[in-house]
Amino acid sequence: MSKGAKVIGIYGKGGVGKTTLAHRFIKKLGLQSWEIELPIQPEDITPVEQKLKNWLYPDFKDEIEPEFGTMLEKLKDKLKTKKKCVLIDNFESALNGQGKFMADHRRYLELLRVLANPDVHSVTLITSREPLKESKVTVEAYQLSGLDQEAWQDFLCSQNIKTNSPAFIDMHTAYGGNTKAMQILSGAIKQEPYEGDLEAYWQENKEDLLIETDLEDLVSSQFKRLKQTDTEAYKLLCRLGIYRYQQYSQVPSVALICLLWDVPEEKRRKVIKTLQDRFLVESQKDSFGKIRYWLHPVIRSEAISRLRLNEELNDELLLSMKKEIDKTLATDEKLQHFLTWVNQKSLSVSTELETDYKPAILRAYYFETGFPFTIYRNFLLGLLGLKSPKDFPGYFIDKPLKLDRALISSLSFTPLFIKDEVVEIDYSKYFDVNIINNVYDSELKNLLQNTKYLLPEPTMEHELRQNLWQQNYLVWLNNMLKAIYERNLHYALHSTKLIKIFSEEQEELLRQYHEACLLLVDCLNNSSENVRTIIEDELFLPWDEIH
Repeated sequence: MSKGAKVIGIYGKGGVGKTTLAHRFIKKLGLQSWEIELPIQPEDITPVEQKLKNWLYPDFKDEIEPEFGTMLEKLKDKLKTKKKCVLIDNFESALNGQGKFMADHRRYLELLRVLANPDVHSVTLITSREPLKESKVTVEAYQLSGLDQEAWQDFLCSQNIKTNSPAFIDMHTAYGGNTKAMQILSGAIKQEPYEGDLEAYWQENKEDLLIETDLEDLVSSQFKRLKQTDTEAYKLLCRLGIYRYQQYSQVPSVALICLLWDVPEEKRRKVIKTLQDRFLVESQKDSFGKIRYWLHPVIRSEAISRLRLNEELNDELLLSMKKEIDKTLATDEKLQHFLTWVNQKSLSVSTELETDYKPAILRAYYFETGFPFTIYRNFLLGLLGLKSPKDFPGYFIDKPLKLDRALISSLSFTPLFIKDEVVEIDYSKYFDVNIINNVYDSELKNLLQNTKYLLPEPTMEHELRQNLWQQNYLVWLNNMLKAIYERNLHYALHSTKLIKIFSEEQEELLRQYHEACLLLVDCLNNSSENVRTIIEDELFLPWDEIH
């Protein structure tokens, strides 16, 4: 307001304290106020003409139906001489779900235009769960978040509820600091059988965050309105309940995109934005500048409930997700060739193995070998049906798999060796000599043994080591490349940075595809055995192979 804002929109989730803040601010200003509280149902909203007539009664008491334009002019004249504060509460009831006024309530826009006039001496506050997006009026947005832990602690202590336990922190996090939730929960905790014991209440009810009817109604009302005004956004919100948000607390944008298979591509970002605008999905940038998304536990609980209620079976959802994920790389010929190599390489190496791995595990192994990701092990957890890393059976013990990974690892730091200024490097540690023991092919084994002797000994004097390496480097590299091609690992050279096979755009597509597959695998524990088999059988296959 100090910057000259005439209309301020206090936006936030239901129950976060928007109306309370507005009333306290009006009281602090000490101004006479005019208030409009819009009902939940749009058909129950009082026409703005009637509100104006009530405000301006002395001027129009003798007129049965005064002209709307005349009343607006009279309001503007009054506000030029008198300071007033106007509050319009529950503003979203008059909006169409896209930030625009419904046709029956467009005259509220004309009222706002008068209230936003720079010549009037008034400030207008609107509270809403959705932002107003009308170009004809400027609204200064004030986004209200939940209360911090200290505020919750102060309130609960005033209710004689102890907060000195880990349960308090967990409860505050689960409900996002929501003000209304705080009030509802405090009342429940004070009742029998808990009698003020927050720890006991949380241990009993933490698996059902909407056990209190008032809380369930608060969250349910937001879902109901979304369903009425934007069915596409509503379906996305419910479908987001498929993700577990446990091992991966946040998901990338591609995870939302692949849930919108029934929405035209040009509209998908807009659907996601709708959920953001309504504060129903959380988002933030990660350390790489990418936007990540997640649902607060309370919203997720309702999303899961509605996903089941609508009988949109997990199996159907997962199969549709899989198809959208495959489309990510479907039109890029080079990336399809890469997936073809992944499949062919995994098929050929399977004949060399003593262990009978699932084909999807081998494809995941070589996909990661060709384009390395640090979260690769999580693929195996999902594909093996394991719930946590402690159940992981260990690294691959089959010699061909160890050999292929070791060959690529040996070349990973090669670009560093080219520079003359590289000093004090133990070159031998970048070449795992044990890989020679994993080789069955006698010709390849001789090649690697000869290559081993080209490496400087770590005990040599630095200058001697450097000179020897500069003499032997090209021969060593040539031998290693021969081994790479002998093992049909040419695509994996991209991960060594010796050869750039993929463009930056293709790398980004591969990252998106990989992470989407990872999340899909994480969801397979919620599927039937039949659908799990279908998805695993097609994972990391090229488009033509699938179809």
